[in-house]
Amino acid sequence: MPNNLAFTITHKFTKDDSLNEIYAGKHWRNRKAYADSMHLIVKNAMKLAGIKARDEGVLFLSPVNITLTFPFDGVDIDNHTYFSKCVIDCLKGLVIKDDNPKWVHGINQRFGKRENILVEVLEIEQRADG
Repeated sequence: MPNNLAFTITHKFTKDDSLNEIYAGKHWRNRKAYADSMHLIVKNAMKLAGIKARDEGVLFLSPVNITLTFPFDGVDIDNHTYFSKCVIDCLKGLVIKDDNPKWVHGINQRFGKRENILVEVLEIEQRADG
């Protein structure tokens, strides 16, 4: 069982992805359509990275910290929040059991000199069987 995991998402983040844009008077159907499209992108990125479900359940059985590193894209870091939420929602049931405080202790968003969005999951407590 891994104690960390990383994969990249090929997506050009623009102001259309920003939290300000998503909640700027958009109808709930528009927000849902955006979340659904992000789920497809993230699930495809995990598949390309070889991240698969285990017969026993999720990959991490202990709490994790999750870091998302975005290319410098000209959008304020806090406006990446909804995108990050969509990514983390996709991890539930495959990588992490849930995204509640029992399973996710921290989320970090940052910029880095890179082309794609990097998602890193780090186990912060060792399991009794590990």
